[in-house]
Amino acid sequence: MREKEPVIKIYELNKGNKFKETNKEHPLLDEITSTEFAFANHDLTGESLLTNYLHTNPFLYNPETTDVVVHSIEDFMIEVKREKMAFGDVLRNPKFKPKQRKKIIKRAFKKWRKDYLQKKNQTFKENDKVVEIIGELEFSESSLKTKLLIGLVFVLLMFLVITDSLVWNVLKEGSFGYVIYKSITLMYEKMMWLKIVGNLGIYLTLILIFHSSIYAFIIKDFKKNYKLAQAFLNNSEKTISREFNKKYKKARRYYLKRINNKKYPFFPPLNIEEVQEGKMNIKIFNEICKATIDRAYVVKKSKPYINSFKMLLQITGFVSAGIIVVMTLYNVILNIFS
Repeated sequence: MREKEPVIKIYELNKGNKFKETNKEHPLLDEITSTEFAFANHDLTGESLLTNYLHTNPFLYNPETTDVVVHSIEDFMIEVKREKMAFGDVLRNPKFKPKQRKKIIKRAFKKWRKDYLQKKNQTFKENDKVVEIIGELEFSESSLKTKLLIGLVFVLLMFLVITDSLVWNVLKEGSFGYVIYKSITLMYEKMMWLKIVGNLGIYLTLILIFHSSIYAFIIKDFKKNYKLAQAFLNNSEKTISREFNKKYKKARRYYLKRINNKKYPFFPPLNIEEVQEGKMNIKIFNEICKATIDRAYVVKKSKPYINSFKMLLQITGFVSAGIIVVMTLYNVILNIFS
């Protein structure tokens, strides 16, 4: 009995980027080699790049991050009997029996799933470790006592150094206030360097106040953004896993349901949009995590310099204030008892 000639249906992309049946002539499927990619890619430009890319995973395809244009999951290559063939060529090749095709479909999807989960879990695991380490970073802020002390030093220096202020104009009206005022002005006249030390102390203390405020704002903002990023990454991980499982099951069911099914004797290739990565994908997840890590690295790297600068400001400011206070007390006492 003569073997029945297989019926061949050809599908092409229409203007809506959907596969539709066409009546164009086409060579028999069993004459198509595994390197011709007859189903969706006819453009030979960058053939080497395309060929290499089609050996990867369709569930990792992202048109936003690659220049390679793929139209269907059937373009991707799978291994069948130690030979690389397009997934679509295997599905529609009469050389393979329906049972064989089902096994091939299951094997191909299993391999794609394993590869995807391996890459996803590796990315999540590595990023979780780094993000966890970032969360353990400690940033010391000035205590309330230190802030009050800095403020007190600043006010004291302003009071003792700026002798032509409104406060001194009021205080020197009294006899005791006048004695103190006269002692301070004479001190600065005799020792000009004290005036320089006092002014330097004022500026350094003022810089210290601004420095502490800005540093506190940076740390507060970093901690806030870190918590938001951590929550976002946790939610993204769930979203990525959920979308993949949904697309994987749908695509696998699509082909298993239609192979050797009289209800679906001819069916179009599944569009790549049905399996490609969504807006939230492993690459974006990685980029967000990397941005968080980079920011934490900058903050951590700058911490020693920031703390050293703050310590320098504190020491010089407090020493300046100490010198002014001691010399003021000395001259006031000297004038009172002289």
